[in-house]
Order: sequence, then C-alpha cells, then structure tokens
Amino acid sequence: LIAWGSGVRGPLQDHNSQSHDDFSASWGEDMNALLRQDVEQADIAPLMSALLGSNFAANSVGVLPGIRSSGYLDFSDANGKERRARLSLANAQVILEQYTVKRREYMWFSSSLLKTK
Repeated sequence: LIAWGSGVRGPLQDHNSQSHDDFSASWGEDMNALLRQDVEQADIAPLMSALLGSNFAANSVGVLPGIRSSGYLDFSDANGKERRARLSLANAQVILEQYTVKRREYMWFSSSLLKTK
C-alpha cells in the first residue's frame, strides 16, 4: 500500500534495508531506501475510515495499522496524541463488539445443541 496526502505520515528511511524481501528488491534503489510496511487486507478498512474521518465499519475486524508505532497516519501535530487515543479506542470498541456478538451467537448455539439432546 502506497499512500500520500493529508493525514498520511511521510516515508521513513530504511537504514538497514531489512524491511524488503525478494519481492520488493526489484523496485529499485529509491524505493528500497524507504521503510516497507505491509498492511493486512482486513486493516485497510479502519485505515481508510481514519483517513476519511468517518466511523469504523460495524463488521470490521481489522486493526488500525501502526497505531502503536510509525504507521501510516501522521500524529505529529498538537492534537496527535489525543487523535491517536481516540482512534485506538474506536477501533477497539468495534473489535470488542464483534467479539461480543460472536460470543453471544456461540452461547446461543451451544445451549440450543444441549436442549436438543
């Protein structure tokens, strides 16, 4: 994923060239000098929500990429720490709700099986 624009952190240098593998080695010296950070497919939805400033998708199980480290989002402004905390909380609440729903479904299904025996 290559992203740029408002709210996106700029590229970081890869001083040890350890973030690249055989796949990205052929991209050339300019790209290999930059830190490569892969993103899981499920994590794209929360990233796009954060960039657009919209609510996280109700059925999303993705984790905002790099929220604890140098991810894709730019938190360098005066409100960066608060924004990072709010995004982390919103992401965690969506994942917790997914867990709660799945657990409730599992409990209902398990109790239904016991009743039929």
